[in-house]
Amino acid sequence: MSSFFFTCFFFLFLLSNSIHTSFSLTPKGVKLPLLHRSSLPMYSNETFQYILETNHKFLTLKFAEAKYIVETPMIHFSTAGLVYFLNVSVGNPPVPQYLLIDTGSSLTWVSGHDPRKQYVYDPYESDTFMFIGCSDPKCTSNSIFTCHEQNKCGYTTSYGDGSGSSGLLGYDDFGFVKYSDPDNPSMVEGVFFGALSNISSDMKVDNDPRYNGILGIGPENTSLINHLPGPKLFRYCAANLSSPNEPQGYFFFGELEGDYDDVQTTPIIQGYDQYIVEIVSICLDGVCLEIDPSVFKNIQGNGYTGVLIDTGTVLSYLADGAYDAVEQAVSKIMESKNKKKSPNKASRLCYEGYMNDLVHEYYPTLTINFSGGGAKMIITHTEYLVQYFQSSYCLAFGKASEFGEIYKNRTIIGLLSQQNHIFEFDLDHWALGILGDTTCDVPL
Repeated sequence: MSSFFFTCFFFLFLLSNSIHTSFSLTPKGVKLPLLHRSSLPMYSNETFQYILETNHKFLTLKFAEAKYIVETPMIHFSTAGLVYFLNVSVGNPPVPQYLLIDTGSSLTWVSGHDPRKQYVYDPYESDTFMFIGCSDPKCTSNSIFTCHEQNKCGYTTSYGDGSGSSGLLGYDDFGFVKYSDPDNPSMVEGVFFGALSNISSDMKVDNDPRYNGILGIGPENTSLINHLPGPKLFRYCAANLSSPNEPQGYFFFGELEGDYDDVQTTPIIQGYDQYIVEIVSICLDGVCLEIDPSVFKNIQGNGYTGVLIDTGTVLSYLADGAYDAVEQAVSKIMESKNKKKSPNKASRLCYEGYMNDLVHEYYPTLTINFSGGGAKMIITHTEYLVQYFQSSYCLAFGKASEFGEIYKNRTIIGLLSQQNHIFEFDLDHWALGILGDTTCDVPL
């Protein structure tokens, strides 16, 4: 145990010394390394199987309790669904913070006044923090933002169980630690965010002292992307999700350099708090499965339909009609290879053995085609199968209705399926670009 705390201290010491009080100016585009939670000392005891299980339990609770939420919070506190961190500093003098990336949140926030953390950001200690007044349009345009003492804009969220949280809104300087020059973070002045000041003790959320907050990159106007210089565009590419000590990929924002004409796009449907698109077909080895495309349609005003692209979900979950077709097709492939089914521990299709046993065998690719013409994901068997248990691997798709019958026409594309693809979110044109990239884990 003592060696663990020494490792954490040493790691944080190095981190603190890599953050300088002077920063380089933000270039046109900034490329940042994705940090897998299990690669950091404070999460190093978490196995990938543990992350899969806790993520699924979190989603089950999230969907089951959705109807009890009094207000739809912009702030998500649970870390169970989030895998990737960015190394960020906040304020002046800069305080190093690990922030979890979340496409399902549209407010960046950091926690403060927490004695359990070694590096605590306190807005009152930062020379560059500015509070937002109650008359500011950012304060008046969102229903969960309210006027607090001394004309300071803040937020108070409440939940059906009587718990809640509160904090203040403001601007401060953020430094982003880059691939190319980690000792000189790129500085962005005046980033809009929330400084969390209170979480009620009875709150049924993951109030985890090991992390510092959320980097909210959702589609709403409070999103970090809407407050960065340059185009409202970001992209990421994830890799090696089940191997946390391998390079994990990158997160990019700003102006793109080079020729990206080969990136095909699909429309992002506006008016929602998450990124919703539509699928037109799913094919296996070039043969499209018999799936009624209407199961992927987003029905306006119905929050239980459509296709979500989500960094907060590890597995993917398909609308029931699509899941049944995919499971049947994969089952036939595995049967032709004489693979032995494993007891259905996770209410999904599983087989005895190890993913490493499949390395020298041929398996067809699974292609997801999106609306708009051209945008697609090509998923290999190492992404549509996953080592879910110690001695058995499973289909990396779940059935949406396992969260409740009301979700039977909801599809969520999670991180396992997203691996080795560039996802480019263009909020100026409300388009999602998708491009296969097997080299996204190579640092630049």
